[in-house]
Order: sequence, then structure tokens, then C-alpha cells
Amino acid sequence: LIAFMISTLFFIGTYMFLRHFRLFVTSQEKIEQIRLKETASLQEFIDSNKLDMTDVSRIGDWKPLTKGVRPHIVGTDDEKAFMIGHEERSPGLAEPDKSLNEIVESTQFHFSDGDLWIYIEVDRKTRDRYIALDISLIMALIFYILLYLQMFRSDTEYLLYLMHELTYMSQGELDRDIRIKGDDELGLIGRHINEMRKSISEQVKKEREILEDNGDLVTAVSHDLRTPLTRQIGYLEILHHKKYRDDAQRDEYIEKARNNAFVMKDMTDRIFKYFLVFSHMEKGQMTQVDGKEYINNVLKEQSDYLISRGFKVCVKETDESFFMMVDPEALPRVFDNIFLNLEKYADRKKEIFVVCRPDKENKKIIISFTNTVQIPTVKIDSAGVGLKSVARVMKYHNGEVKIENNGNEFITYLSFNAVFEAGYVKGSE
Repeated sequence: LIAFMISTLFFIGTYMFLRHFRLFVTSQEKIEQIRLKETASLQEFIDSNKLDMTDVSRIGDWKPLTKGVRPHIVGTDDEKAFMIGHEERSPGLAEPDKSLNEIVESTQFHFSDGDLWIYIEVDRKTRDRYIALDISLIMALIFYILLYLQMFRSDTEYLLYLMHELTYMSQGELDRDIRIKGDDELGLIGRHINEMRKSISEQVKKEREILEDNGDLVTAVSHDLRTPLTRQIGYLEILHHKKYRDDAQRDEYIEKARNNAFVMKDMTDRIFKYFLVFSHMEKGQMTQVDGKEYINNVLKEQSDYLISRGFKVCVKETDESFFMMVDPEALPRVFDNIFLNLEKYADRKKEIFVVCRPDKENKKIIISFTNTVQIPTVKIDSAGVGLKSVARVMKYHNGEVKIENNGNEFITYLSFNAVFEAGYVKGSE
């Protein structure tokens, strides 16, 4: 709109300036060149259409090559001579629509049945008007481009900036924070690109941490496995070649080989558990169960095992009826890992407390495991894969696991979604 207004004002100003000072952009020499070119064009039109003297009116169909050009019919040779003689005898008495200049400067055109004099008029005013219009359009285009570049320069610069940032992202540079500009569409694109960068960066970091953990575990376990494996080979070689003194020494080597076999089994179990935690868990079939019966049976079974191993266990079951959704294949891993940790780290001289309590307000069932940590006589290596596996399975069940450790006392909390309404059926939640 601004460019249109500027071009209009420029056109009016240019044209008025030319008219006021009676200035002509088109020179006389240029007019003669135009007249010669248009004369040839008109003669070609007459020849191509095979016009005769009776078809003079069809000259109006001719399209001049130049704007501001019009043909005027003067007449035959006799008519032209008569007009010139009449004008010379009585100046100013020529035909009103023809001047002596037109008659004298007219050009003879050849028709199929004779010749006719026609004056080719080149209107300076019309030409100058078209020239002023062309200049105005060019100026309008220039102003439009300049205004467009000025108005959208910042957006263009920001778009180029986003392109460069995407190039850096494609090259792996994910720590560059992308600048957000405004709340328009480009700003929204920049915001989404920044969020995508953060998401990719976090994912890459997690994958890198997992790979580092995997490498550290494999390196550590492989190193630790070499010693018992070397000993195992040594004991088996002695037994194979019967290099023992007596049956007592043979039994001693067998016992040592057996113990080494259990040590290596524990190490390979650790590797298996660790990769089980970080491998893709295939979701099984969730089943509705009577939560009270399921939880109480699991706690009793696991507690009886600990008691048989010499632990003191106090289990407080719940009397509240509730329903819950479980994966029968995945959920037992949670209790297996927790009670395995209790067997490894709990003090046998102190009582273990297992409490199951309902939280109706939040529709949860909460199970807590409290034990006193034993002071180990030997260092116990642990990669923490048991608790990681528990957290992963609990997340799969839309539950939570929480750990509290104050140095002497270790408490594990499991929280499950539960429905306490009677007659609950699967899918009613």
C-alpha cells in the first residue's frame, strides 16, 4: 500500500512537472525514428490484409508498435494537392481536423488499387505520460522491495539463524541453546526446535550413561571372573591328573571347586540381572486379582523362606479387601529382588518388619520393608541392579518404589494402585 501511494504521487508529480514546464522526454529525432518504424508496420498491415481504397476504415484495426501513435487519413494525390493549394491561398481554411503540417508530413501508402496519403501522428504528451507511468512503476517496485526487505529482514535473519542451528544439531552439537524470538510462527518453530534439541540431548545422555554402565559392569565382572575361573581350572587340573595326596585332599579340592563355581554363578547372575533391567520389557497380560489374597500370600511365602534361613520376620498383613491389576510374570520379580536384598544385607540378629497398609484416600496399597543393615565382615559388591529392576517393574505397573536409608536402618516402600469398591471388574477404572 505504501509503495502504491508513493508510485502514484511520483507519477502525478512527474507528469505535472513535464506539463508545467512544457518539457518533452521524447526528442524530435526519436519521434522521426518512431514514425519510420510505424510507417513500415502500417504498410505491412495493408499488404498482409490486401486492403484496397474501399477498406480504409479497416486501418483502425492496425495495432501500432509504440504507445501514443495514431494514423490520420489525408487522401489521394489530388486531394492532398488541393488541400495544400487551398491552404496557401486562404490560410487557416483547411479542414478542421487536419493542419498544414499533417498534410505536408503525411506519407504515401500503397493499396492494391492505388495510393493514399496517411499522416502518422506521434503524440508527445501521450508518450511522456506512458514514460512517467513506467518510471513510476519501476520506482514503486524498488520502494516495495526496499520496504519488504526492511520489514522482513529480522524474520529472514532469524530463519537463517534457525537453519544454522539445525545444521549444528545435525553435526551432533546439542548443547547450543536456541534463541527464541517473539510469539509468532517463527518464534513457535524456534521453541519447538529448542525442545526437540533438549529431548534429543537428554536421550543421548541417558544412552551414553547406559553404555558406560554396561561397559563398567562388564569390565569389572570380567576382571573379577578371571581369578575364580583360573583357580577353578587349577583345581580341575589337579583332580583330572590325580595329583592329590589322599582322599581328604581330593575332597578339599572338590569343595574349593564347588565354591568357585557358586562364585562364578553369582557373577554371571549379576550380569544377567543388570542387562535385564535395561533391556526392553515386553508387556504381558495385566490381570485383575484379589489384592488382599495376592499380597498376603506373596509376603507369607517370601517371609517363610527368610525365617528358614535364620531371620526374624514380623509380617503385618492387611484385612482390607481390594483389587489390583498385575502382570503375574513380572510382578514376582519385585518381591524376589527385595527379599534377596534382605537376605544379603539385613542383620540376622535384628527383626525385619513387613507392613501392608491401605491408603483409601489416594486409592493406594503401600507395603514397607524395614530392616537393620548388618556390618559386613567382607566387602559385598553390588551394582544396584536389583533395585533398578524393582523400579522398572513398578513403573510398568503404574506404581512407585521409594528408598530410605539413614545408615543403620533401611526401608523400602512399594506403592500400588488399588480399588477398594466392592464388585470392581476389570476396565471399570
